[in-house]
Amino acid sequence: MSKLLEQRIVALEKEVAELKKVVQPARAKKVKAEEFIEFLKQGIAQITNKAWLNAET
Repeated sequence: MSKLLEQRIVALEKEVAELKKVVQPARAKKVKAEEFIEFLKQGIAQITNKAWLNAET
């Protein structure tokens, strides 16, 4: 397996862990569906950016 692919897998695993952290508080707060969707979009965008930056370094 190539080094870049291994880095991408690790980054995706971290991304999944981060998404779980984002979803749990939102469920606990019982936010409205629209707010929850926007919250997730922002969280996914931030996590994806971090994951790609981590994979590139």
